[in-house]
This record gives sequence, structure tokens and C-alpha cells, in this order.
Amino acid sequence: MLAITIHHATGLSAQDRGGKSDPYLVLAYAKFGKPLYSSRIILGDLNPVWEETAFLLLSDDEVKAGENLAVMLWDSDKRTSDDLIGRVQVPVVELMLKPNQVHDRHDDLMGFEDADDMKGKLSWSVAFYDKAPFNERLNRQVNHELPAEIRNRPELQDKSSSKADTKSESDALNIPPDPSYPAGILSIIVHQINNLENRNLKGTTGGNREGHTGQDTKAPDENVDKVPSAYCEIVVNDDLIYKTRTKQYTTMPFYEAGTECFVRDWRSTVVRVVTRDDRVREHDPIMGVVTLPLAKILANSSQVTKLYAMQDGVGFGRVNISVLFRSVEAKLPRNYLGWDTGTLEILSNIRFEPEQGAADHDISAKTLKVSVSTSDAQHKIKAKAAHKEGEAINWHLDELVRLPVYDRYSSALVFELDPGTKILGIGGDPDAVASLWFQDLVDDEETEVRIPVVAGKDIDLLRQNVLNENCKKTHEYDIVGHLICTVKLDSGLDEDHYAFADTQQKRHEMEQYHNAEGMAEIAKQNAHANDDGVIDKQEKKKIDEAHKQELRSRHRGIYQSGVVRSTKWSKDGLKDRMSRMKNKMTGSTKTEKSVETEA
Repeated sequence: MLAITIHHATGLSAQDRGGKSDPYLVLAYAKFGKPLYSSRIILGDLNPVWEETAFLLLSDDEVKAGENLAVMLWDSDKRTSDDLIGRVQVPVVELMLKPNQVHDRHDDLMGFEDADDMKGKLSWSVAFYDKAPFNERLNRQVNHELPAEIRNRPELQDKSSSKADTKSESDALNIPPDPSYPAGILSIIVHQINNLENRNLKGTTGGNREGHTGQDTKAPDENVDKVPSAYCEIVVNDDLIYKTRTKQYTTMPFYEAGTECFVRDWRSTVVRVVTRDDRVREHDPIMGVVTLPLAKILANSSQVTKLYAMQDGVGFGRVNISVLFRSVEAKLPRNYLGWDTGTLEILSNIRFEPEQGAADHDISAKTLKVSVSTSDAQHKIKAKAAHKEGEAINWHLDELVRLPVYDRYSSALVFELDPGTKILGIGGDPDAVASLWFQDLVDDEETEVRIPVVAGKDIDLLRQNVLNENCKKTHEYDIVGHLICTVKLDSGLDEDHYAFADTQQKRHEMEQYHNAEGMAEIAKQNAHANDDGVIDKQEKKKIDEAHKQELRSRHRGIYQSGVVRSTKWSKDGLKDRMSRMKNKMTGSTKTEKSVETEA
């Protein structure tokens, strides 16, 4: 594995008519190879400060082929193809010579050809980490997942270890991952699905009631309308990363397909394999979900191959899945072990303390309000200032603030002091901003933060860049005070993300969460609606909406009708087009991450 941190770039060439560029960075193997990582776009800056870290898997194919690690800077253009700002290339074998060491680099940029020079310099660091050896002290010869009374039965013994050809394969089957090396490489392979079929959702009048055949379940009719055309999606920590091919009209689809990905912490990682039915003019329904918490699945070995029953969908079946995890010799700080998706909670009032000697900006005297937003969700909450204590200002929040977060390790929570009114994203710059970068937080821990509040000539640039010593050298700003509050980053999707599922990828991510976890969480909340003896109109509305969602996700009620499902598909398609049009008008830089698919 390669761990690459992009710090900053200086003196980039201007690619736009206004003398600026909108730089972003891409990592790949080979000159202009397939992008493996793409950073956030920083608009209108020739000295961007990213401070983003990427983890790339390195296979023997790249090493044997003598490939280079390519770091490419591009200028983002809305209407034309992106322009090259510059690139850096380093042979991967050179990076492997000193493993487990971080190497700081400051490279001049080159153009399309190696002999071409481009303006600017890139500061970054890179480290190579090899796979960690298995910890022999963790050897498990007995399957402790089963109760002691039955675990020694011959028919329940795991016979896969007898098929191992090498010691490494045998160790993977008998030794679980080492908790002291939580980061590593996860391999997931979907082999096949056994006895895949749709549920009978047509009603019992004049037909068969659900489950009437019991153990004598017959294969579904040969009518192709009843036989599913299934594909599988692999979701890691609520992020959709892989999609298989569709196997047309079969109850026994064979895939033998999967992917490898970097996992920050196997102990908290949850993998879901989602099976969907590919349908025309309606949303592809979830036939079933297999949930695999790695801490449980890999309790006795680093490699597991089993049949898992699908749940929480409109179909039946058992999925044969292989999971293999190998740790790497990288001990990341705790704040780098989290999920990429979550929800930011502000748990306390917000306090602003002015900086001594910052009277030129006079922020404390004129500021009457503050707004907060996540850079991904673009969701804003406003709170009025309650009172002043000397020069300090306290904003009292009437309710818990929860803001959805995507791409956590490249985004921030932005506080705007005295924000002006914006129309279609234009005008109304705030007096000052403060940015809390989510990469500095530890998942699911309450943290009191003290964030510098800055003011300067270009507030928009200060909002986008990480404010550190390097940023101070190339950007003019003053620290006018500090914001103090208590926050927590809730890992994973939750109901706050429903409103932001505006692309197919995010909608599929939300649907798998909703079926596997979300409906149960909503039911728990609604169960307390009558605690005070009265169910008011708002509570009744939430209960009715939850029931409607349950029927829709399971194709029951009016949603068993194909006409209703097609109408829903048409309406959502219209919403998607309107959302894309809005993003184009406001100049949104949000992009949908690509999902790896079966070749």
C-alpha cells in the first residue's frame, strides 16, 4: 500500500482568463493512467492547500511493469475539457526501497511530455507499507462462533484449512487479523447465488398465499417476467464501491466477481452485499441484503467463504461470498480510522471569543448571527446571537444541529459569521469564516473544538483551503478570534441523509441503509411517540410516512403495482434532472464518485 499526502502547491500557472485556476489533483499509475484518487477542487487559487491523504493498493503487476506513480494537477472547466496544470512522476520501485518511512517531496511540475516544464511546485509526502505478517499467537484451531456443546461435531468442522497449499494460505484460514494493525487490504468476492427468486406479492385471492409450500418450495415458473435478472453491489461502510454484471433471467446466477479496497479499520468496518433485480422503467428493487461486520466475520480467521441468507428485500436466496483481509504495517492515527460518510452533530452552544489586537475587523461588535454548513451537503442552519459576555458572543441553539457529511476526509464544517444573503450562490460574502476539517475528528467521540476565525480579502479562498503555516505564506488573512463548541461525528448514513440522495449512487446507498438498518431505527423512535400519552399530528405524520416507506421498499401495498413503481421512477428521474440543472446554474463542484464495475 502507498500512503500519499498532498500538502500544497505554489506558483501554479493561470489557466483561466481571469488569471486564476481551479486546481484539483489526480493520482494514477502510469502517465495519464486510470484515475485512482481525485482530490477536491479549490476554485480560483494558484496556491492551493489540500492536506488530503490517499491510500493506493500496489500490486505486483505495477512493480514488474516498471510503472510510475503519477500525480497530475488539472484545472477544472465547466464547459470544456480540463487543462493540465502540471504533473509529477516517480517510479514505484523507488518508493519501495525504504518501507514504513514517510518521505517528504517538493517537486517541480512538468507538462504533457517529460521534457516540458510547467510553472509551479508540488509539496507532498509518500510512504510504502508492506503486508503485516500473521500473528501466530492469535491462531484459532477451534471455531469459537459455535456454542461449546456443538462446536466439536465432525460435520460442523471447517474443512477449508485442509485445502491450503501454502503456509500463508493456511495461516489466513486459522489466524484472525491482528488488532494492533487495523488498517489493511480487504478482498470481497461474490461467487454465486443459490435459489434466487422473487417473493409472491400478488395477493392470495385465487392464488397462492405467501409461504404456502413450506419446505416443498418449487422453482419459480419459467415465465421470464417472474425470473429475476440480478446483479450485486458491494457497499463498504455505507459507500458503494463495486457492481457486478447483470445475469439475465436465472435463479442460479454465477458471478465469480469482486474487488479489493483499502480499509482503515477492520474492527469497525461493515460490508454489505446487496442483490438487486434489473428492471425496465422502475427502480431496481433490493432482492436482499447480506450484512457482514468484519469484527464478527473474521473473529477466527482472516479468510472466510460461506453461504449467507439474503434479508430485508423482495426476494429469497443464499449468496456465496468470500472475504479476505490482510493487515498492512501502517499504524494510522485514530482520526484516520473513521468512515468516509457520517453526520456532524453540534452538541453545545457556539461561543465566539475575539482575538486581542483584531479591532481593525471589529467582528465581535457587528456580528449578530452565524450559519454553519457542510461543504458536501450545502445545508445551512442559522441561529441568532443570544447575548454578549464582554466582547464574547454566545449563540444558543434551540435544537440539536445535525449536518450530513460525504467525503469526510476531504471536506469541512464551515462557520460563517454575519453571512450575507445569497441569490443562486452569488453575492453576500460573510465577514469572517472558520473551518473545522472532519479529518481532525475521531468517529463517535464528543470533542470540544477551538477553531480560528479568520478574515481577509478573499473569504472564499479561506473557506476552501486548510489554514496552516503554508497557507499563511501565500494567502492574506488575520485571525480575529476563535469559535468554541462541542461536536461529534456520527459514523455512517442515517435519516438526515435522505434529503441529499440526489444521484443514483447516493440513492442506492440510502436504500441499502434503509432496508438493513434505517427502518429499524425509525421504528424505535416512533415506538416512543405515545410516551406522553398523546400522539400529536407531527408524530402521527412520521409514523404514517415510516409505514409508507416500509411498504414501498418491500413492494407491498400500492407499490406491488408496476404502474405505481413506474410513476415513482419517472418522478425521481425528473428530480434528478432538476438537481443537475440547479448544480449547473449555481456552479456546484460536487461530483459523483465512480463505482468500479465488473469488466
